[in-house]
Amino acid sequence: MGIRDDELREVHDVVSELALDTIDEIPERLSEKRRES
Repeated sequence: MGIRDDELREVHDVVSELALDTIDEIPERLSEKRRES
């Protein structure tokens, strides 16, 4: 059984909310990932 559309929507909503809450950290984390790779 796969992920239902409503489950995917719930996950998307939570991830979007977390991203908005931590948006100031995103450039720093991207830089860290680029240095690691």
